[in-house]
Amino acid sequence: MVLAHVLAPARLGVYAFVLSFATVLTVPAMFGAPTLALREVAAAKARGDYGLMKGLLTRLHQFVALSSLAIAAIAAVFALLTPWGRSDPATVLWGVALIPLIPLSALRGGVLRGWGAVAQGQWPDLVLKPAVFLAGLGAVFLARRPLGPDEAMAMTALSSLAALAVGWWLYRRLRPAQLVLATPVYRSRAWLAALVPMGVTGGALLINGQIGVLLAGLDGAETAGLYRPAIQTSLIAGLGYTAVIAALAPRFAAAHAKGDREGLARTAAAGAALAVVTCLPFVALFAVAGGPLMRLVFGAPYAVAGPALAVMTLAQLCNATFGAASSALIMAGHERRAAVAFVAALAVHAGLGVVLIPRFGVDGAAWAYLGQMAVMNLVLWWQARTLLGLDTGVWAAWRLLRR
Repeated sequence: MVLAHVLAPARLGVYAFVLSFATVLTVPAMFGAPTLALREVAAAKARGDYGLMKGLLTRLHQFVALSSLAIAAIAAVFALLTPWGRSDPATVLWGVALIPLIPLSALRGGVLRGWGAVAQGQWPDLVLKPAVFLAGLGAVFLARRPLGPDEAMAMTALSSLAALAVGWWLYRRLRPAQLVLATPVYRSRAWLAALVPMGVTGGALLINGQIGVLLAGLDGAETAGLYRPAIQTSLIAGLGYTAVIAALAPRFAAAHAKGDREGLARTAAAGAALAVVTCLPFVALFAVAGGPLMRLVFGAPYAVAGPALAVMTLAQLCNATFGAASSALIMAGHERRAAVAFVAALAVHAGLGVVLIPRFGVDGAAWAYLGQMAVMNLVLWWQARTLLGLDTGVWAAWRLLRR
């Protein structure tokens, strides 16, 4: 969001488009590995099966490292052969550098969360990475150099490298002593079978988060430049939901491994209530003062994205209201069913975007985002009720309180 202060919407649009291009390519690079690591590590820890855990971590690190490096090499060659890649090669190459960095960092985060180190699994990406990015921007300003999309992308890549390095240090420091001494046990075929639906799920979810920028970019760099700060600002309203998911996912996996259905229900209900309570103030604020806030924070050219911000914040409220259904399904082994919801949401997002963005610009992109969020959450919630007998919606918290 800081970049909106120093880059015009069109130049910010170049940065956002390349970042989305690189982020989408991390999907096949990690293909569900962080989610599989989180689920299987938490379950293995609950059972005390450190041999299986060691074998899993070995295979997943091999898979992510090899696939991400191969995809990065292919993407660099392809991008530099296209007109948009040749027009700004430095931005493209720095963006391609993210392809191995993001999956490896996500894998380390999934392992740490599976071990129960939720904060340590999150803060390198959520705290350290933005801090290093801001420090890099500060160094550019002190050097009195003009900031362009290439410098901004370089800072993004270097901050991602710093987060990965610290994540590796935390991984080495927090790994259980039993893991170091254990003899690895491999179930490669079973893990590969689980990776496919998890890869589809994670890929659809990640692409869904980027397709708005990509579709907005097809309408023009300025539309993409307006969309990115609006969607990033709306995510502030979803921070409570993000924290809930990070904390609850390993608990879901452990509770399912132990057959604790009552614990699952109480955990899901409490998480949804907390997510909604933290989201509602931002819904009200951005609905009333979205335009003036965008003008104040990003500058006058971004004030027109105020209505889009209000709609996107409603999408965050929708997410919070239906709760952690996706985590409950995936941690319980129903990743194939969860994949259906994410793919359906991606199709809805793309379809609505193609129809609405050419006519309504950034506002159309916002309504497409809200539409896919509603479809995704409704399907996930229904599947959790049908398959697990678990109601993850915020209303379940009220029923539990009345008991």
